[in-house]
Amino acid sequence: MKQTTARLVRALGIFLLSAASIHLTLILVHSIRIGNFRLFNLFDILDLDLFFPRIAVGNLSFVISAIVSALLFVAIFLFAAKRRVGRAV
Repeated sequence: MKQTTARLVRALGIFLLSAASIHLTLILVHSIRIGNFRLFNLFDILDLDLFFPRIAVGNLSFVISAIVSALLFVAIFLFAAKRRVGRAV
């Protein structure tokens, strides 16, 4: 039972990563076609405007989104690297 749960969780993780990768690829292709890279605003991608209206509008929002994205990436990288090192020992 424990193996089945682990496989389900792993499959869900791979599915979510695949779906997100496809989604971002489509956004990239569309951005290139229309020449507007503001579609990569993290707040817009996550649909945070459903809770915080107009959060994904304007230059400041785009800059803050880029900073939050970079910080999130670094945090995930450090967590994943730390976790891998712990497994190897």
